[in-house]
Amino acid sequence: MTKLRDRSTGDLIILFLAGLLGLLVVSIIALVVYSEIRYPGESPLSLVRPLGEAAGTLAVAIIGYVAGRGTPRPDKDE
Repeated sequence: MTKLRDRSTGDLIILFLAGLLGLLVVSIIALVVYSEIRYPGESPLSLVRPLGEAAGTLAVAIIGYVAGRGTPRPDKDE
């Protein structure tokens, strides 16, 4: 297994964003479970919405970064 210092910066960015996205998803699930136990019958939407928007933004950032890496760079001479 390669060490983190041997990875490229792009790989580290993707790993960091994916880890952050995973942490947000776990946080959303825990918040919904806690909300259902503590306040049954109430909607947890007001608590979950900001985290869901952040998770969507991170997912789009990962997709955009990977898509940008796969595009060939135009020549600087032209």
